[in-house]
Amino acid sequence: MPERIRKGRRKSFFLRVLFIFLGLAALLVGLSFASRIPAALVKETTVVGNEVVSSDDVVRVVEGELSGRYLRLFSKRNVFLLRKSRITALIKKDFPRFEDASLSIIDTNHLVVRVLERKGRYLWCEGAYPIAPDTAPLSCFFVDDRGYIFSEAPYFSGNAYLKLYGGIKEDGDMVGKNILSEAAFKNILNAYNGLKAIGLSPEVISNSPPEILEAYLEHSIDSQSSRAKIIFSLYGSSEDAVANISAALHAEDFKNSYKAHPEKLEYIDTRYEKKVYYKFTK
Repeated sequence: MPERIRKGRRKSFFLRVLFIFLGLAALLVGLSFASRIPAALVKETTVVGNEVVSSDDVVRVVEGELSGRYLRLFSKRNVFLLRKSRITALIKKDFPRFEDASLSIIDTNHLVVRVLERKGRYLWCEGAYPIAPDTAPLSCFFVDDRGYIFSEAPYFSGNAYLKLYGGIKEDGDMVGKNILSEAAFKNILNAYNGLKAIGLSPEVISNSPPEILEAYLEHSIDSQSSRAKIIFSLYGSSEDAVANISAALHAEDFKNSYKAHPEKLEYIDTRYEKKVYYKFTK
């Protein structure tokens, strides 16, 4: 093939590559400008569903994610380019109180952040139980019905909330952690609700030592001489244990002793299959 023809073909190839490159560059520039068209940009952000967390705080997190450009070309505020999963993940990370978060666009460029706040069902408290007399209470935290710690709680006197001790290792910031596995925590709640159903009301449940639950009854909490507790296996069937306790409550010996002197009940131990051991102080 003559040299002149080869040079002509190379020149034609390079021109085609150049035109493709310039075309792609022009397309990118055009898309970059299109991504910044005011009608397609988020202009307002509203938070819905929050009761405790400030809307301004949530908006600040969202605005931080909407600032700047992708690849220095495309506006992050463009409603078609929103990274919704990333934004909602950041919101839930920065605000553990939120159980769920979602984003939607209304009226073309109005961003709505819908959140679901966790409810403080129980308190998890640092330290061990029973608390020594004249000892100041340590920090307590709100816990949801899955055992997730999501916020530090103010001090509550009395039994407004069931207090939980033990389980998780106390190390650093406790917010954002689970006390126990979800299955183990569910077993605790089953024990708690089962005891209430048969007329026994625990105010404190301690998971110390491990593998054991100790549910302290209300009437004995303020008594230094008697702290009645019901002992469960953490991973045993709490339903079976409660059923065995219910049967014991109807036994004549126990029923008469408990009715006459409930404050003398020291413990009920349910860790043995189909058997319940109990003790009253003299």
